Amino acid sequence: MGKDRKDMNEAELAACRERDIRYQKTRAEKLKELGDYQVTARLDKVTHKKLADLCEHLGYPRPKSHKNNLVEIYSAAVTHLINKEFGSRIHKPKSERAKELYRLYKTVSHLKYDEFDSNEDIIERMVKDKQRRPKAILEDTQDYQWADKDIKNMLREKAVTKKLQLLDGITGE
Repeated sequence: MGKDRKDMNEAELAACRERDIRYQKTRAEKLKELGDYQVTARLDKVTHKKLADLCEHLGYPRPKSHKNNLVEIYSAAVTHLINKEFGSRIHKPKSERAKELYRLYKTVSHLKYDEFDSNEDIIERMVKDKQRRPKAILEDTQDYQWADKDIKNMLREKAVTKKLQLLDGITGE
């Protein structure tokens, strides 16, 4: 194991301090990339365990005390929950085509806002997974060639809601 700080000479202490300062600056930059706002929450043991289960369910490593990236993992879980809550406010689809379009909306939204994927990455994934384009769902065709415009349209919640209502035969107010 490394030397205790009281056993270090001046040069070693200076190098150690410099390393710590660089680490703190790098860490601050990484946290700034997550967002400008910081939230603190108190959880009981049961709720904390459920949050750890949720993080694991979302594909992140199970958070453990005094481990790296806890803030990133918790941020991703909270972001997912917020997006899920607001996503539930959109029209609930009834027809099969409306359900397919809604699933695409949720997938694209998750990839863009939770996973921070670029449009190109999303397009590549949709083509690889043989997901029909939104326009193909509306026209009931088999078109799998996604474009940047498809991603942008899928991220417009009001437009998606109108298309879901159209597919379910609901007229707008």
